[in-house]
Amino acid sequence: MGKNSGTIMSSKDIHKFVERRRRRDMKTLFSALRSLLPEEYVMGTCSTVEQLSESANYINHLHEKIKKLTQTRQEMRKEKLCRNLSFSVPSETCPIVRVSCHDWGVLVSTNTPKCQIVLSDLLLVLGNSGLDIVSAVACVMNDKVFHTIHAKIGELHSFDIKTSYQSIWNLVGKKTSDAKGLHK
Repeated sequence: MGKNSGTIMSSKDIHKFVERRRRRDMKTLFSALRSLLPEEYVMGTCSTVEQLSESANYINHLHEKIKKLTQTRQEMRKEKLCRNLSFSVPSETCPIVRVSCHDWGVLVSTNTPKCQIVLSDLLLVLGNSGLDIVSAVACVMNDKVFHTIHAKIGELHSFDIKTSYQSIWNLVGKKTSDAKGLHK
């Protein structure tokens, strides 16, 4: 028996048709891919293997660029966070609290009357503010206690210098009111 009036295709004809469509679709997709590449990545490339290779090179180039831009953005965010954020309240009768942000970390220094702030309480407040304590020093001189704490920002998004400063002042205020209560 011969071919039936063209309505039934042989498996060979079906295979040819499917393969033709696949090649046409691949050609269209490679053309679309090539159109997305910058000129320097497609100059002189003709074969599909070369197009795929240059596409992979371009994607790798974009990944590297993304890494660099992400790093730059994080540095800019940190710089913006740390710029002009040094607080202090100088006074002879009042405690002095300074919180300043630097490229190497955060510096907290206090100058309070003796027994007003316990170093461990201060470290706890700073730890809860999102800081990782690197070093802490306390010294007593003329009925004053000086604390100097060097810390690193644990998580950039969880640290807020204004909130940390306020938390330290809340600690100073609590200790002052506790001390006044003891003296009455």
